[in-house]
Amino acid sequence: MVAPGVALCASHVFQGHLDRLMSGELKALCIGPSDHGNELWGLRGINFVPNTDVCILTLTLINGLPTDRTFHHASITTRTPRHGERLFVVAFKAEAEDCENWVEGRQIRMNALICAGEVTQHFLLGRDRVMLPGPAIEVECDSWPGMSGGPVFDDEGWLIGVLSSSVSGEHHDSPSFVSLAISALGHRFTGGWPDPGSHVIRSLLSMSGKGCHVERPESIVASYPDDGASTKYVYTIWQTR
Repeated sequence: MVAPGVALCASHVFQGHLDRLMSGELKALCIGPSDHGNELWGLRGINFVPNTDVCILTLTLINGLPTDRTFHHASITTRTPRHGERLFVVAFKAEAEDCENWVEGRQIRMNALICAGEVTQHFLLGRDRVMLPGPAIEVECDSWPGMSGGPVFDDEGWLIGVLSSSVSGEHHDSPSFVSLAISALGHRFTGGWPDPGSHVIRSLLSMSGKGCHVERPESIVASYPDDGASTKYVYTIWQTR
């Protein structure tokens, strides 16, 4: 989660299930572990960022407010990680059988997975037109099915992006591909928590300092063509703090 009721994920995680989600046959639940217990958030909307593998999820709180009335979320950096820099991929992975047969009140076994590796390539204009059309990087580390959409952090804890895909290998670390969060920052959406109403259209850039923490938001200048085309933005690359 990057703001109250707002999270980032990989678009392809949802694209094969949209019909069942829209019909109500499937329900998506986001779980946020915390010191006071798990926070449960229901999926309210999916906002796909065009020409990327990143989507913005809007969520609604299901269980009660935290006892300390405090929510925690990741801070986003606009920094492009350096070649050779070490990054961390984080994910919670549940057994498929548990998820398919889940009913209210049943426990689900989940594993916390953390993979680490160095940045080996940059694709700031996209790697290909299908899987990684937007800004992305390659990280030399293993990742496994079910980890897609997991957050990727630098060694100071700033959110870099989300895991998009990986290539299997038997004798060496396999490259994993990360879609950078910068592609989603200027994308406009409605929703969040508490829900401000459908008349409020905002972006993570416009929320910076107001519920969302973005490092150097001035590095991205977004514009919105009157013809309804995709958001256009100019990004000033920076790599060293």
